[in-house]
Amino acid sequence: MVINSLWWSWNGAHGGRVAGPALSSMQDQLVLRSGDYVPVRTLTVHNLAPIDERPVTFEPEMLRAGRRTSTVQVVAGRGGMPSLAGRVVFGRGGGSPTFSDDMAADVPDPDAWLRCWRPQCGSRRSLTVRR
Repeated sequence: MVINSLWWSWNGAHGGRVAGPALSSMQDQLVLRSGDYVPVRTLTVHNLAPIDERPVTFEPEMLRAGRRTSTVQVVAGRGGMPSLAGRVVFGRGGGSPTFSDDMAADVPDPDAWLRCWRPQCGSRRSLTVRR
């Protein structure tokens, strides 16, 4: 693919003009592997270098193909140099939680709780934090 210089900002193409074809290549990889179109849930793209008038190649790789979600990554480059790295999670829809009007449990006032742990309470309790 070659990106026309009319789409450039500063010294090359960035952003959506490059992310769009990267996403398309990842979708094509998923369809090729699974034979099914699955909606995009998340897309992350890192522009590593501006893309100029040289041809750009997209090399998608399936990382995981699952029943509900699949992950594909891509590296786009020109002349052997990476210009973009991206990853997308595709996911099928599913049931969603239902609304419940149950009330949350009562929570003690923070100041009352802190008073119990202060030394002037006369208590020998200590708070231990384990990692």
